Amino acid sequence: MAYQDFIKIRAYALFIQGTTYEETARMLAKDFGITITPNTIKNWAEKTDSRGGTWIDYRNETRTVAKQTVEVAEQARVVKIRDKADTLQEKLYEQLTGENAPKVGSAEGGLYAWKAVSEFLIKLDKKSQEDVSIIVVIQIMLEIFAEVPEVRNIIKKHWSHIEKEIRIRILHEDPEKLENRKSINANVDA
Repeated sequence: MAYQDFIKIRAYALFIQGTTYEETARMLAKDFGITITPNTIKNWAEKTDSRGGTWIDYRNETRTVAKQTVEVAEQARVVKIRDKADTLQEKLYEQLTGENAPKVGSAEGGLYAWKAVSEFLIKLDKKSQEDVSIIVVIQIMLEIFAEVPEVRNIIKKHWSHIEKEIRIRILHEDPEKLENRKSINANVDA
């Protein structure tokens, strides 16, 4: 049976989001009042297009781009923190060595302060490397969870809360700002 393009486009969109063939078939049946088998959707996903790609290829590309986007955002955050730490180190150096600098009681005291800031920067570099790998692990875990229909449904149901917690715990965003943004969006949508 031939299906209209808008049905295939909807199936493709669901597939890219990680929906299983079975779930896609159920959703299409519900949305469009049609009978379609999961095998039909699987055939569409595995069929190559004029560029030689399949839906599976494009989903993998989309996931790769999403991972890279997360990694770039995390790296930008770390660079921003690093810049602030460098500025702090420069200011501390100026205060310790400038004309108006309070006199350090001893060379040991000055060296200790310098050492403490330097150790912080080293820890920051290590932390940034750990954070990026943690984000990749989280992305992989979410992909795995999305492959289990029951888990994916629960994640979808609670996604707004999960996303908020990710922003707070991993991206270190201010919870109050997230609530303000949420209330602004609710007012705009109303």
